[in-house]
Amino acid sequence: MTEALEYFRNAELYTDDIEYLMVSLPPRAITLAAAVLAEVNDPFGCLIADKDEVTLFIPAECLEDYRDRLRHAHYSKPMRLITFDIQLPPTLTGFMAFIADLLAQAEIPIIPIGAFHRDHLLVEADKFPKAWQLLKDKQKA
Repeated sequence: MTEALEYFRNAELYTDDIEYLMVSLPPRAITLAAAVLAEVNDPFGCLIADKDEVTLFIPAECLEDYRDRLRHAHYSKPMRLITFDIQLPPTLTGFMAFIADLLAQAEIPIIPIGAFHRDHLLVEADKFPKAWQLLKDKQKA
């Protein structure tokens, strides 16, 4: 068994039953996005900034509260969170590749997000039950 597979089998899968939206904003909106993320103050949140855009992940239920401030945004379909609740070493290779391949074979697109110790996936809400079951079944195999 590879090290990545061993970590996968030992990881507790966690979800929070919240639907999230991926929000795309222009790069100049970094301060706005950071303020929204701070105000939402949810246990899971993410902000990614690059030269072309700012991407924010927020609970879908918060959209109405921030729609006016995010008026130039583009939104994804609702997504659900899957966290691999195990501390992963930064030198680990193949962990997300293994998971991505498993879900790709089932035609389930993912948005992977790596934190310092844990990896997360966002999966379209309508595909979440299938993704969750595939991951649980593979852990037992």
